Amino acid sequence: MKKLIAILLLATLSINAQDIGKVKIKKEKFGTFGLRNFKKAPKRLFINSFNVGVEIFRENYAFKRKGNFLKTGNAEANAAVGITGLIKEDFQREIDRVYQDFIQDFKDKGIEIITAEEVKGLKFFEGYESAKGPYIINSSTPGILTGCPTGHTQFYQAKKSGKVKKSFMGEGFKNPKLSDELEDALVLDVNLYLMFASAKSKKGIVSAKSEILINPRLADSEMIVNKKKKTKLGIFGSVGFKGAAKTYQLATNYTIGSGKKGLYFEAQYQSVLDESIEINGILKKQTFKAKAYQDVQIGERNSFLDELKDVSVKNAIWLNVDSKKYVEGMYNACHAFLSENNKVLFDKMEL
Repeated sequence: MKKLIAILLLATLSINAQDIGKVKIKKEKFGTFGLRNFKKAPKRLFINSFNVGVEIFRENYAFKRKGNFLKTGNAEANAAVGITGLIKEDFQREIDRVYQDFIQDFKDKGIEIITAEEVKGLKFFEGYESAKGPYIINSSTPGILTGCPTGHTQFYQAKKSGKVKKSFMGEGFKNPKLSDELEDALVLDVNLYLMFASAKSKKGIVSAKSEILINPRLADSEMIVNKKKKTKLGIFGSVGFKGAAKTYQLATNYTIGSGKKGLYFEAQYQSVLDESIEINGILKKQTFKAKAYQDVQIGERNSFLDELKDVSVKNAIWLNVDSKKYVEGMYNACHAFLSENNKVLFDKMEL
């Protein structure tokens, strides 16, 4: 009887804790070097960025241009699926839990966490602005919300438009300078993307087909394809091209380095997922399709989420989720990815 109770208890725990798939990380071939030099790295860490993105809306655009032998017109198909029921407070709470567990790993190894207050006066951050968590905002990628943990501060360079400036050579070439100013302290960047969908497009002889597959996961990498909006040209109005699409590339990654040698870190470890970490039990796996024949559009009308200011699709299907289960799955996947990478780092540091 006791064995039966124990089995039932384990089964209950398994159901309540959202199951995740295999966790397989890999070193980026061109992003990992000088690993033996981590042994001499100071036991001080500055977390330069810690971003958690969660997808709540997916649009996928397909276009078939006119001019084929049947002399028909253009065909464009937009498949659009969104999730509702996700509560911001639940999302923020689990981001905070992921972050606190993550930094506790470093503290347990005797590594000091360098605060934003300590670095804001550095020459490196001259001209930068800062934003302190907690916050959840629209990201630059449509359909993605980005969350920042409570207590963590992100530094950024802003344009006059308010948008974030991007380094011409990428942040990876700037961070060694930051480590140098911090007397070779470890500098870390983390990007985590929880996606609920993936997509593909197909072209027929006289049709365009867009498909969205529901498969919740911590994504290894993902490309999102949206219909491109017209470009504003001031007093000349705007210009756009039929079939033009805009793509956004996202990837979950962990990059840490120490010291400066030329343009690079003296020691750098960069890791990505070898395959996405699937999150089971939060959404049914299914496929939604939108097919447009040239001069004919098929779709189902619905509304938008308030948070998504840039969504241009008027035809969407909405899926309701259990917020607590959803963010628990997010925590499990993110925690697993970060823990695996910390193990690799601590091994190289011989801690």
